[in-house]
Amino acid sequence: MSAQTEPVGIEEISFRFLEKQKTNEVSLRAYIDLNEGDIFPSYEDMEETLEKQKVILLNTRYYKSVEYVIEETENQNYYHITFILEDGWTILPKPYMLPNSDVGTNGWSAGLGLEYDNFFGTMSDFTLDAIANLAFGESIRLKMWEISPQLRNIKLGPVVFNADFSQMFDTTAVTKPELQEELQLQQHYSNYSSILKLSTVFHLGGDWTYFLSPGFGFNYMYNYHDIFEGVTVQNNGSVDEIPFFFTLENRFAVSRLDWVKSFRKGYSVSLKNSLSILKIVNEKAGTDWLQFVPAFSLNAKVYLPFFKIFNYYSLAEIFWSVNNFVPELGERLRGVLNSSMSGDLAFFWLNTIAIEIWSIDTLHIQLHPFVDMGIALNTEEYNSFDDKFRIGFGAEVLLMVGSVDLKGKYGYDPVSNYHDFNFMIGLTY
Repeated sequence: MSAQTEPVGIEEISFRFLEKQKTNEVSLRAYIDLNEGDIFPSYEDMEETLEKQKVILLNTRYYKSVEYVIEETENQNYYHITFILEDGWTILPKPYMLPNSDVGTNGWSAGLGLEYDNFFGTMSDFTLDAIANLAFGESIRLKMWEISPQLRNIKLGPVVFNADFSQMFDTTAVTKPELQEELQLQQHYSNYSSILKLSTVFHLGGDWTYFLSPGFGFNYMYNYHDIFEGVTVQNNGSVDEIPFFFTLENRFAVSRLDWVKSFRKGYSVSLKNSLSILKIVNEKAGTDWLQFVPAFSLNAKVYLPFFKIFNYYSLAEIFWSVNNFVPELGERLRGVLNSSMSGDLAFFWLNTIAIEIWSIDTLHIQLHPFVDMGIALNTEEYNSFDDKFRIGFGAEVLLMVGSVDLKGKYGYDPVSNYHDFNFMIGLTY
C-alpha cells in the first residue's frame, strides 16, 4: 500500500480465530483501544496504531499469535481491519507439595491452585489458591493456611477493576527483645484473618496509569502458644491485637513492557502511597486505640535483552512505613530468610541475568543467575546497623511451555548462612 497523507478511517473491525475460538468477541472489542469509525491523520498513523494493539494483545499472553489484515472498502480512504488470533492455553491447575526453607525446620508448602487467564473468554483473569505451610521439625507444625480467590482485569468502559479476597490462618513468632532474655518466655501466637481488597485502574493516556485500592480486614480468634510445649497460654502483653484495619492505597505508574519472544523489554516506574488505619487492642493492659500508618514506596524495573540469548533485568525499591515496624521483609529478596529482615525503612535491589539455554517453538529453557541485596532499618535505633544488611546469591532454572512457567530456585545468604530451596509453577507475565 502506497503512503497516504490524507485522513483515513476504519469502517469495520472483525476477528478471525485459528482453530477453536475461546475469547468472547464482545469482550475482545471492549479490550482493544480501537473502534469502527476511528479517523487517523494518515495511513501510516493507522498502521502504527494497529501495531500497538497487536503488541498489547500479545502482551496478555492469551494468544499464541496475533496478526492483522488491512483491506480497502468501497468507501475511499476507509478500511476493513481483520485481526487473526490463535488462542493459547491459559488455564493451569497447580497441585503441589514442595520443600520451602522459609517456613521453618523441615518446612513444606502444600497447595492446590487454579490460574485461569482469559476467564471463560472474558479477557479477565481468575485465580484460586488454597495453600498450607507446615514445619514438620517444629512443635507447632501448621504455620499458615490461606484460601484466596482473585478476579482481575474486569473492564467496564475505560475503567478496570480488580477484586481480591483472602481467608487465612497464620502463626507468628514473637521476637520482641524483652522476650529473648529468657528463652522459655518466647511464644507464638496465631489468628484468623478475612481480607477484602478492591482496586480501580484508570488509564491516563500514553504509558501512565493510576491505581486506587481500598481494602479492609478483620483479625480474630487470637491464640497464644508456648514455643516448646505448644500448649495454650495467656497473652503476656507482648502482642497488640489488631481486630480491624482499613487501607487506602494510591499508585501512579508509567510502564512500557513488551514481550520479545521469551524475554521482556522495557521499563516500569511506580510511586505508591498508602494509609492504613489500625484498631489496636491490648487486653492485658486494658487499652485500645486507633493507629494511623502512612507508607510510601518508589519502585523501578528495567528489562534489557542483548545478544539474542541474554536478558538483564533489575528491580530497585525503597519504602518507608511511618509509625509501623514491618516484619518478614526478607521475602522480597531471593535466597534470604523472610524473618531475617524487619524495620520501617528499607531498600532492595534485585539483579538477574536470564540466559536462554534452549529454545524451540513455544518451549524455552532458561538459567537465571541472580544477586539480590537489601537493607532494612528501624529508624528509632539510628546507631544500630548490625545485622541489617542481607545479600542473596543463587540461580533459578526456568522451563517455559507456552505461557506456563516451571521454576526451581536455589539461593544462599552468606551473612546468615541460610540456604533457600523453592519450586514454583504459574503463568508467565
